[in-house]
Amino acid sequence: MRNNIFILFVVAVMLSSCMSDSFSNYINRLFLDDYKELFEKYDYIVLIPRSGCHACIEQADYFFEEYKNNEKYLFVFTKLVSEKQLRIELGSTNLLLKNVIVDTENDFYSPRFVELDYPLLLQKGSDEKLNYSYLN
Repeated sequence: MRNNIFILFVVAVMLSSCMSDSFSNYINRLFLDDYKELFEKYDYIVLIPRSGCHACIEQADYFFEEYKNNEKYLFVFTKLVSEKQLRIELGSTNLLLKNVIVDTENDFYSPRFVELDYPLLLQKGSDEKLNYSYLN
């Protein structure tokens, strides 16, 4: 019985590490293949889902307010509840900034990855790939 539990634990650990590698591959494919011009233009990409963890969204809004005029940052608002609600909360003029994308089609969101339910900061690594961390 103990051997079965140990084997299940090892399999779970292996699967979870594969999932996170899979997410890294996903964001790198997305920004190196499909949206390469964004990868080349910006040093940081901030993915902000608009539904989910309320405190996380609030924190991301503060981050946006602080860095919205910094042209090294691209802000992508995705997983929208409503575009109108987003405009009310952040202001129409803020959403017209050239370093802001309002992702109404969820091109930057995939329900396969729990990581995308939280605001993420993507940054170019020395290996010319994107590394990600949770925005806090």
